[in-house]
Amino acid sequence: MIIKKDWHFQLRDKKTKEITCSVLFRIVDDKRKVDVNTTGLLICEIKRWIKIYKEKIIPSLNKNDKKYQEIKDNVSYWGVYKDYLIPENRSPFKDDFTKQHFVKLNYQLLESNKLLNYNQALFLLLGLDSTELDHSMRDFPVLDKARPTNVFEFIFWNTEQNQMLKTSAYLQNRKISSENLLDLADKYNFFVKPKHTSKSVSNRIYPKWLSKGLHDYLTAQGLIKGEYNQMWAWTPKYKNSLGYLADELSSNFKVECPVERKQPNLTAYIEYSGAKFHKMGESKNYETRDKIDIVISKLNELNSKS
Repeated sequence: MIIKKDWHFQLRDKKTKEITCSVLFRIVDDKRKVDVNTTGLLICEIKRWIKIYKEKIIPSLNKNDKKYQEIKDNVSYWGVYKDYLIPENRSPFKDDFTKQHFVKLNYQLLESNKLLNYNQALFLLLGLDSTELDHSMRDFPVLDKARPTNVFEFIFWNTEQNQMLKTSAYLQNRKISSENLLDLADKYNFFVKPKHTSKSVSNRIYPKWLSKGLHDYLTAQGLIKGEYNQMWAWTPKYKNSLGYLADELSSNFKVECPVERKQPNLTAYIEYSGAKFHKMGESKNYETRDKIDIVISKLNELNSKS
């Protein structure tokens, strides 16, 4: 839900209380994954160094120095493209930012079974627009090595997000899966935890291999929507198919899904309000049942490997 429009993140001088930096967010949504303060602080640091270069460093340089134009061009580049980094501030719909087109494109990268490159992962962790990596930021370096000499690149390199990403065992050949990126973000609290999470989430007791596998396989079959750490929405029209899933889980995983707890255990993950499962008629939606059978088969395979 959109909670603010044309909102400014601001930094103030501790003594004078004067505003030293202001960053515009066209939209602030309560579902934003990265705290606006994280993104705002990074943009302010970029703006701070642009000011230092323009007011102090560049005027002190010899214009005949071969690096003079290179430095000047680099500062000009960041002066323009820093404003492209916030996904909420970009829209293909003229001045209508409420559709959050680029925000949604970024979040699509976090859906199941996606493989992200290093910079896509870093930008997502910082709340930046990763789609710009194919456009204005196409030459942005991979910051997985030693400290860069370019001050603007150092700003990104020095973030906790980058330090944790570049040393993560999840990273393979400069790539990371969407599932592993979400785990990394969860471990270090890089993504904001939902403020209004259903009480049912606190009742989750499935072992990690089962709950993660269940989420991934149900998502792959199009049976649920929602992120792993939130309540999942059951997409089939008829809810009695949820009872079929509960029965199959209890039948195949008797220890993890005891039959006497099949409904409360499952509804700690999947949103449901309605009759008791045992009072619902048998599901006749064989297409959905076939998809559930595939999920159960995949879980059995996963269980045999764990």
